[in-house]
Amino acid sequence: MKFKDSFQKLTIKPGNKWFEQLPKLTFPKATPNPDVVLTLKSESENLLDSETRLYQKLREIQKNKDFVWAQKILQAGTLSDKISAHTMIIQDSHVYNLKNLETLIGMVNIKGKRECLMAMETVLELFVGDLLLEDRKLRLFSEQPLEHLDEISKGDPAVKKLLKVLWIFEERLKLLYKKFLTNVVAVSHDTIDKTKMKSVSVMSKLLMENCEEEQFLLENIVNKIGDPVPKIGSHACHQLSRVLNQHTNMKTVVVQEVERLIFRPNLLDRAKYYALCFLNQVLLSHEEFALANHLIMIYFGQFKFFVKKGEVNNKIMSALLTGVSRAYPFAKLKSNVIIEQLDAMYRLVHMVDFNISVQALMLIFQVLDSSDSLSDRFYGVLYRKLFDPALGSSSRQACVLNLVYRALKKDEAVVRVKAFVKRLLQVSLYQAQNLQCGILILISELIKLHPNLLETKNCFDADDDSDEHYEDVPDVSHFHCTIKIFQFIINEFK
Repeated sequence: MKFKDSFQKLTIKPGNKWFEQLPKLTFPKATPNPDVVLTLKSESENLLDSETRLYQKLREIQKNKDFVWAQKILQAGTLSDKISAHTMIIQDSHVYNLKNLETLIGMVNIKGKRECLMAMETVLELFVGDLLLEDRKLRLFSEQPLEHLDEISKGDPAVKKLLKVLWIFEERLKLLYKKFLTNVVAVSHDTIDKTKMKSVSVMSKLLMENCEEEQFLLENIVNKIGDPVPKIGSHACHQLSRVLNQHTNMKTVVVQEVERLIFRPNLLDRAKYYALCFLNQVLLSHEEFALANHLIMIYFGQFKFFVKKGEVNNKIMSALLTGVSRAYPFAKLKSNVIIEQLDAMYRLVHMVDFNISVQALMLIFQVLDSSDSLSDRFYGVLYRKLFDPALGSSSRQACVLNLVYRALKKDEAVVRVKAFVKRLLQVSLYQAQNLQCGILILISELIKLHPNLLETKNCFDADDDSDEHYEDVPDVSHFHCTIKIFQFIINEFK
């Protein structure tokens, strides 16, 4: 008997991808009779096992050079060659070489690091490039349209046999894929950073390339944000960002998963910080206002938690404030919802360091300015903040001056503007030259709005209605001299 004639006995022809021989089915889902499922599944398993034995026998009869080489390498070869041999055999026929795939998956463990890394990469490429379906998830045998088998095959025994073999193969492939993912997750808990980072990269690659077991993959990638090793958590955030760049429609589900991590009890502050940094980097559009609303409520929930706790982490507060300021322009929250959160924001200003408090004030201004409701409380907090000793060494001096200018530009109470100018002049007397110049430029811009702002009789009379009053002293020439110097410099800036 010639090999060519014997080869035709195989239901699935080697050399092609398994799903290319799978008929397109559009039958609705149904719940088949359990007895029918057991009977058909037993028949299908026997078919696949017998055809697998036939395939192996035919390959031995054929004595193909590549196949003979692969068998020798599997018995006595280097690790790299063995993995290549397994890959070549699997690619020859996916259906009849599941044992080789199972062997490769078994190499993905923490016992042999080099073997594990090579096997992970190889199995990843096999699943992404050859084995997984592009248009749907793999199905279990019981999920197939078993009740329509006769209708689909149209009474043709060959088609019926083909479907049975492919359906049971699909179930076995699905189970092997889940085993591979379980092994990868186990590797992600190894003590070696290199293998942990590789496992996270493999999971993100699978999530980007295919929808199979996407929820399982997402949960475990997000979970690695809380890894005890900082660079693993950072790497997980980076991989999630890559996923969102490729699949923008996954933003909501990814944000929800990260939210569950953030509110997990006993989560390390570092992990929470990484998670919040990831969230505030999520790109939004005006059509995604629901997601923006959800993000803001996550941030405010964390604000309340820390304010109630009475302890704040400055890095986390900065990440939260950044997140709110970036999501707010795209959100469509009711005004009362935001206003209700401002009390926590005001309290936060007095609990964090100077730079973070400036961020908080900028956010409060952004919220109040959008609703045209700048309050006396805001101006009072900003006024007191100008006398903070940390202003001189802050890296946010430009932000402070910009905030003061924007706030005073919106203020219709000229008396309050005068009080702020007095405070700015007082502050400038003991600050560095660069900040003094900035204050003078700020005052010069305010003078354009209020030309009589620096007149001595308006600024320093004790009878005005401002918040600060000065009593006469025997010699006031120093103040008059200072004002003249400031006026001269301001005129020079003009």
